[in-house]
Amino acid sequence: MSLRTAPNDARFLSRRTLAVFASLVVCSGIAHGARTIESTTSVALEIRADGSYAVESEDPGFSFAGALGAGAADVREGSGTDALGNYRELSFRVDDGTGRTGFLRTYEGRPVVRFSMTWHAGAENTGGFPSLATVPEAPFGATFSGKWSVLHFDESGTEGPVARFDAAGRTYILSAASNFMVAHTARTPAGALESRIHPAIPTLPSGFTHEALLAVGNGINRTFDVWGRALTDLSGKVRPPNDADPSLRSLGYWTDNGAAYYYNTEHGLGYPGTLVAVRDAFRNAGTALGYVQLDSWWYPKGASGDWNPPPDQWMFGIHTYEAHPDLFPSGLRAFQEELGLPLMTHARWIDEKSPYRQRYVMSNNVVVEPSYWEAVAGYLKSSGAFAYEQDWLDGKATAAYTIEEQNLFMDSMARAMESQGLSMQYCMATPRHLMQSSHYGNLTTARLSEDICTSDRWDQFLYSSRLASALGVWPWADEFRSGETGNILVATLSAGVVGVGDALDEIDPANLSLAARPDGVLVKPDTPLVPTDATILSDARGIAAPLVASTSSELGDARAVYVFAHARASEAEATFDPSALGFASRVFVWDFFARSGVVVPAGSSYVQPFVNGGSYDVLVAVGPAGIALVGDEGKFATLGRKRFARVTQGSRCLTATILFAPGEGPVTLVGWSAERPETRSPNAGTVVWDAATGVFRIPVSARPDGTATIVLRSSGPVVRAAR
Repeated sequence: MSLRTAPNDARFLSRRTLAVFASLVVCSGIAHGARTIESTTSVALEIRADGSYAVESEDPGFSFAGALGAGAADVREGSGTDALGNYRELSFRVDDGTGRTGFLRTYEGRPVVRFSMTWHAGAENTGGFPSLATVPEAPFGATFSGKWSVLHFDESGTEGPVARFDAAGRTYILSAASNFMVAHTARTPAGALESRIHPAIPTLPSGFTHEALLAVGNGINRTFDVWGRALTDLSGKVRPPNDADPSLRSLGYWTDNGAAYYYNTEHGLGYPGTLVAVRDAFRNAGTALGYVQLDSWWYPKGASGDWNPPPDQWMFGIHTYEAHPDLFPSGLRAFQEELGLPLMTHARWIDEKSPYRQRYVMSNNVVVEPSYWEAVAGYLKSSGAFAYEQDWLDGKATAAYTIEEQNLFMDSMARAMESQGLSMQYCMATPRHLMQSSHYGNLTTARLSEDICTSDRWDQFLYSSRLASALGVWPWADEFRSGETGNILVATLSAGVVGVGDALDEIDPANLSLAARPDGVLVKPDTPLVPTDATILSDARGIAAPLVASTSSELGDARAVYVFAHARASEAEATFDPSALGFASRVFVWDFFARSGVVVPAGSSYVQPFVNGGSYDVLVAVGPAGIALVGDEGKFATLGRKRFARVTQGSRCLTATILFAPGEGPVTLVGWSAERPETRSPNAGTVVWDAATGVFRIPVSARPDGTATIVLRSSGPVVRAAR
């Protein structure tokens, strides 16, 4: 569908003109409407008495326009503060006898616009606000849809945001900002871009409010982050850090589909014996587990309450949500105490023959009575669980499609788990679930790809991570075996869950050590791995190119950018631009698997040849002391926060504080220096420096308190970063 573009006379004003206009504009009364401008972002709003309204931004130079379908009365300019910060607004009443009122708000320091409409009397659901007939010319689009919230480079997705961008990365994103479970953002038959309640819901109740959010910016990923942060701030969600619970903090063991012990155990051991043996095997291999996930096998299912129905009857729902006595005769708590690890528990939908259907209020195949969820949360807490995983959200585990029941299902689940201090994970979530999670600080993770992590699912996983991470949800690619280097790399760089499903004789200690310390603590980046703007643009254009994705660690004066690339066809190399990744000076690029590196001048691109169809590089700036510290050579996230407490670099030296697991041996630091670096730190071993390449390595051991601090100095003249 072609986009309507703003006429020439609606193009945006210069910053100086805006500033002058902002100082003069006043509410011109009901007859003429009003205009207001937020000075820090230069986003302007206008409503006219005839019901037309407009949004304009200076950088990027975007214009949007729509109409209420009736006149606007009582138009007023105002200001105040809400969950998004200081705002300027235009409020109005729709002059059609319906009693509808609304506002547009723009915010200090945030290039976003919030749209709100309230129906003070019950009404037919005939449309939404905004309905933008005029939008900027932006030839590329992206939406998300279906289970796993898959990205499509079109406007086919209607539950989540609609993003549009041009070849320069100038981007705008429109989405609902409330009522996510029943919201619909899409083109109208006339071509306007609109946010509303889904047309399948015929009427809106008295006092109902629906809101939408428009974000604009330069840079596709940057605009997604601005948009998502605004939604979670608006809902009041405290975003969980990437070590918020055991599933994010530690290496986990999974028993879901594809794992060695999915509906299967070691001969003669049963599930308790098998999982205790797994715990011991990982400990003996040198990397402790931090938790264990129990999949759908652990509870009774179907009319009979069998834990393992025949293969042709496996699609049964929950009979009762409790440990099956054949598996755990002493109960779940007794098993957890024997295991000594916290549990994450999986859940399906409620079976049609479950006794819960007579005991609780149901909606489709889920319970919407809060007392059920309180009972479940209490049982899990008392049984040593830390998290609840709700699966099948895309279809079987969903309430009737009404405003009340959709919200009651999701809210009751989240509130009950939160009351017991339990985290949640969504599985088979669609975009509406991820957006709804902006209300829940205890929704920490989401499964974002099909069962069993494989390389042919990396692209889909990373693009779905773009949506989830914008909303403060940490990604999970599903289980794999520890010997699968590519999968453990992608999972680690996702900054979310890293979980394996090995059999006792499959454990790969060397690969596990790349992701986790011996105590099982994960060493990860700060943010999830997502495709770069350049990759998003090439994919939107349909250009055959490798996928390039990045993430980073930032520690004081140090910043490492981790760049992962893989071929989708016959590509033999990847090209990336360090300046597009935030580097203004020369950069040391460390090829992780080749164990070699090169200094790239400021403003230059870097071409990385592929080995076995992909590459992984770590980029660090050459600092003012002439040193580039890559970090721990034995970890994928070389400068991850669970390995380094801080790194500072002045004009003459670099100081780093390293964190160790209890009893952990020496860690080898790697980096680059034009001259041999020197250190007199008592916990540092001999510096090995290659004069030909500039690469140095230093073994560092822990002090009794589990830390070490080293100071590196260049032995030659200070090498200043070229710009």
